Amino acid sequence: MVTNKIGRLSPMMRDWAASRGAILRGLILGFVIGVLPGGGGVMSSLASYALEKRRSLYPERFGKGAAEGIAGPETANNAPSASAFAPLLTLGIPSDRASPAGAVLRAARSADVRGNHPAVGFCRLPISSIVA
Repeated sequence: MVTNKIGRLSPMMRDWAASRGAILRGLILGFVIGVLPGGGGVMSSLASYALEKRRSLYPERFGKGAAEGIAGPETANNAPSASAFAPLLTLGIPSDRASPAGAVLRAARSADVRGNHPAVGFCRLPISSIVA
């Protein structure tokens, strides 16, 4: 049985102020790790948590709901989503975050390089070859 009441769902201004630096560091760290092939949200999130705990003046607050211990790793978890497409589009290597969509984009790009246009070619096929 839960006896505590939930007061606010959005963070207070002091939480935003306390986690401002952690958010910025998590964003940069997550973006850089996301560019690396094989790097992803879990790796960047753990690295951001370790960085914030090491930089904190009060590391004993971590694990008990410290704002910078939540905001930094969460930002680092979401940042690789955008940067994961850089190795895909430049090297053809799908990263951790871009693997499902990356496989489709890689196949479409490789077909387009060979002169095939997958969407247009698929639409021009007779219906008997599509539905088997």
